[in-house]
Amino acid sequence: MSDRHISIDPDRIQTPRLVLRAWSPDDAIEALQVYGDSDVTSWLVPVVTRVPDVDAMADLLVEWIADSYARRFPEGRWAIERREDGSIIGGAQLLPLGHTDRLFMGWQLRRAVWGYGFASEVGHALAHQVFELDGVDEVFAVSHPRNDRGRATALRIGMDQVGETTEVGGTSLRLYRLGRDSLHRNLPGVSPESGYNPVGLNDW
Repeated sequence: MSDRHISIDPDRIQTPRLVLRAWSPDDAIEALQVYGDSDVTSWLVPVVTRVPDVDAMADLLVEWIADSYARRFPEGRWAIERREDGSIIGGAQLLPLGHTDRLFMGWQLRRAVWGYGFASEVGHALAHQVFELDGVDEVFAVSHPRNDRGRATALRIGMDQVGETTEVGGTSLRLYRLGRDSLHRNLPGVSPESGYNPVGLNDW
């Protein structure tokens, strides 16, 4: 990855610990460990709802793949793969905020990897992705009003809470904003041992 802490290729983005790549229908079993877990999806409605079984997950992945293919890179949905073992630990998205031309990013992780700074690492990487686009100088995120974990992650990335929105699914959600000039205001991470502490902070 040279000396940059984020590496962007035509079809993936790499961080020190993760690879964000396109979904495949073959990912259904691992994806269900994320989207079939009510402890994960309970905070995600209406953005994502719980998937009941592997067949439904495979069908949903096909929809996500087709939708992502029709969008401009890097918009769409991504699988989050841990580099050390190649396992899928979650999913992420970079999509229009409702019917606006603004983009919002989101991430969902398996319970087993909560608390290791992966969510912050993904959010920081997605911000790098979106700021590769010409004319895009801000990106947003949303969270359930009672999702304190989601709020902490957004703030850790360097986002500011800027109110609420009903643009995603019609439900009132907290709205966060990150501008290009604030991308490296904070260092994402949750602990000195396992948190994400990037180097190369002058690459933007």
